[in-house]
Amino acid sequence: MPIRPPQFDDLAQWLTPQLKDLPPIIIAIDGRDGDGKTTLGRFLAWYFNVTLIETDLYLLGDNSLNRRTDEVARVVNARMSHQRPLIVEGVGVLQLLKDVGRKADIHIYIRKKRTHWLGGKVAAMLKQYENDFCPWEHAHRVIELNHDG
Repeated sequence: MPIRPPQFDDLAQWLTPQLKDLPPIIIAIDGRDGDGKTTLGRFLAWYFNVTLIETDLYLLGDNSLNRRTDEVARVVNARMSHQRPLIVEGVGVLQLLKDVGRKADIHIYIRKKRTHWLGGKVAAMLKQYENDFCPWEHAHRVIELNHDG
C-alpha cells in the first residue's frame, strides 16, 4: 500500500513547473471536512519546502466555519512578505481568503467518496459557501480520492 495516494504525486508533478523559482503565489486547497486537505497540504509543503497554513487552527470553536480572520490575515501577509509560495488549506478557503483581502493563484479542490456528512450549523454554512463559490467548478485541479478514513 502506498504511503500517499498517487493523485498527490500527480498533483506535485503538475505544480512543479508553476512553482519553478518559487514565485510568491497562494495555493488554496479546498474541500469538505475530512476529505484530505490537510494531508495534501502537508505533503505539498514538504515536497516543495514551502509554508502551509492550516486554517482549522483559527476556527472560533463555535461549531461553525467562522475563523479569526484578523489572525489569518496577519499570518498570510507575513508569509507573503517572504516572496515565496504559500499553501492555505481549509473548508471554505476561498471565502476566507476573500475575507482577508487575498485570492488564490492556484485553487485545488479535493473530495472523496464518503458515507457520512456533517450536520447542523456547519453543514448550512458549507452549503451556502458551495452555492456562493462553486469551488469544484472553478478549481484549477480537482483531486478525487476513493478511500475512507
